[in-house]
Amino acid sequence: MSADNIYTDITMEGKEDKMGIREFCKMHNIQTMPIKLDITETKKRLQDGSFKMNKNLKTFDSTGKVNMNDLDDIEMCEKRWKSFEEGNNDQYNFLAWDTKRVRVIDVDCILRGNVEGMENPINTLMGLHPYKRSNSKAYGKHILVVDDITYDGIRNKQNFNSKYGVDGLGKSGIDYLNGIWAWSKLDAVIENASKPLEVDLNIFNVKEALIKPKEKKKKLTELQKTENSYT
Repeated sequence: MSADNIYTDITMEGKEDKMGIREFCKMHNIQTMPIKLDITETKKRLQDGSFKMNKNLKTFDSTGKVNMNDLDDIEMCEKRWKSFEEGNNDQYNFLAWDTKRVRVIDVDCILRGNVEGMENPINTLMGLHPYKRSNSKAYGKHILVVDDITYDGIRNKQNFNSKYGVDGLGKSGIDYLNGIWAWSKLDAVIENASKPLEVDLNIFNVKEALIKPKEKKKKLTELQKTENSYT
């Protein structure tokens, strides 16, 4: 994959409202950097019968150690993109982006069609806001939103109430990424690219839909920072 392909703006391809993910992030001032993931197939089956893919971060590249907090270092991010653009793209196959401001509703399950007698609001959001398809699950989506939840300086993820959708184990299948990095293929496409990021609280109140933590949030360990399974 050439660096030129990553810069290409494919918005409104035909009549479709799409844009390459890096261009979209640049337009919305979302910090990004290239990373390298090793992808391996497991024997575990997903909800649709396909095999689950494990994604393991390569924790070192030519610039040094790689971790989530590098997204706070603009110089480091630019250094990695420069390395990619100068022909070292064999070191990178994914893009990591920051979710401190533009959050991600990570749909990691087959959504319920209706919730409490109405259309599942997660499906509604998908029609109203930008989103990208999962790297490894046919039913997975990343919906990009800006909400009224204040980022408190701790990178974290939470789960939405299981009434919106459950995974194969019966647990909540929808995550909320608030600060923790998200991963995407370098050539991923954002759909609904021109739609607004801001969530209408009359349609969906993110804060009320989240499962409330039972204890005070703690900083992520280094293991949590590198073993990321967000798709």
